Amino acid sequence: MEDVINEITAYTVMDRFDLTIDYLSTIHNILIIYNDSINLYSNFKNRDVIFIKNDSSQIMWECFCHEFGHFYLHQTNQVRMNKLYNFKQEAEAEKFSLLLRMPERLIVSNELWTADKIEGYFNVSYKDAYQRIELLMNRSKTHRLVGVKTI
Repeated sequence: MEDVINEITAYTVMDRFDLTIDYLSTIHNILIIYNDSINLYSNFKNRDVIFIKNDSSQIMWECFCHEFGHFYLHQTNQVRMNKLYNFKQEAEAEKFSLLLRMPERLIVSNELWTADKIEGYFNVSYKDAYQRIELLMNRSKTHRLVGVKTI
């Protein structure tokens, strides 16, 4: 999934200021509807729509990234699917959200090698930053990180 995020962000996300709901929804032609009750991705009459529940900007960003994961990876109707498959898709969307909120390329180019630095740069929780470091460490065992020429 890391390769998918690297592909999505390769030419569109140059720094953390490009990691916004407005920017990503515009370049991917997704209609955003802010509301008081639900977070949801839907395709309605060939128009991609993400509903975002009103909350803090950090929570709404996390929810957008999760729903953007459904848009990019799944595009299915979760109401009509098996519970285990639905659980699998939710887990994939959560991982997608974590990776999108802290792209590998920006971590490497800004030398954000600690959870504290990631937390501060991306304005995420320490728990999420730590989880992201763990994913990068595991990935670096089998793949060269984007932007790293030599180790």
